[in-house]
Amino acid sequence: RLGGATAVACLERHGAAAPSTSSPSAALITGGAGGLGGLVGAWVAAGQAPTRVLALGRRAHALPPPLLAAASDAASTSLLTLASCDTTAAADCAGAAGLARRLLPSSPTIFHAAGTINDAPLASQTAASLRGAAAPKAGLAVLSLTLNPALPSPSRVLFSSVAAVLGPPGSVAYAAANAGLDAAAARAAGTGLAGTMSAAWGAWSGVGMVADNAAVAGRMARAGVEGITAVRGLAALGRLVKGSASPVTVLPVDWAAFRAAAGRGVAAHAASPFFRGVSCGGEQAGTAPPTPAAAAPPPPKDDGAAASTAAAAAVARAA
Repeated sequence: RLGGATAVACLERHGAAAPSTSSPSAALITGGAGGLGGLVGAWVAAGQAPTRVLALGRRAHALPPPLLAAASDAASTSLLTLASCDTTAAADCAGAAGLARRLLPSSPTIFHAAGTINDAPLASQTAASLRGAAAPKAGLAVLSLTLNPALPSPSRVLFSSVAAVLGPPGSVAYAAANAGLDAAAARAAGTGLAGTMSAAWGAWSGVGMVADNAAVAGRMARAGVEGITAVRGLAALGRLVKGSASPVTVLPVDWAAFRAAAGRGVAAHAASPFFRGVSCGGEQAGTAPPTPAAAAPPPPKDDGAAASTAAAAAVARAA
């Protein structure tokens, strides 16, 4: 309570920002052997020349399709390195930090896109399943790498999930893991690690942990939620790298449809005051000003960034 009034955390819309026209010149990417991490790596590789990308993943036996397509570009001057790293293991993360210092310029952008989903109702979760979801996303080992002050970085973008914002049924472990990541990012930024932010992403179209999952796509569609296309998502990522408030939520959604689906599935909590600022046309009801808990920048009408388009084309070629 503030001065006798009750402050309620809620989402707020952000005004449209100008699309970024460039990607970082160097990047360290956790989850880099997966589809989404590979897409981010391809986006960096398609940007300023020359670029350097160090992609880390547990299954690092082959480049993921987006990075493979980027590496096959004869005109590319990028240096792409895929290294094996279990982000739940302290020794692996320490080794990755040393490799980054040798291969990358002094200030690479860090993208933390590692994670795993273990969907199940709360009653079916165990301590082991909760730890399994939390470790690659917000465990001490991976945070010692991605939030390492000894790795200077102009920007650290930690890939959180909209699961921590919407709390969809069955995603209790994944939602908790991502909420922990949001808290870690806020603490790091608050203690002086500049450029650190978490971004809660909706599901991406064609890549990521729920790609080609018809059941998830159906639940999203019924709640008015769209998948994030590669071009739109990378354009948004470019804006986030250039600086934004944290935490941020990136979610293409029809709020009228979301509100109409209140109480069901993804929109189970749509009637909550938390969504008042976005699901009611931005109007704020009540007398107490809400405290923004997240921001939801709308996707740009003009995606703009050439690197975003090139990376998306690489995905299409790899498909």
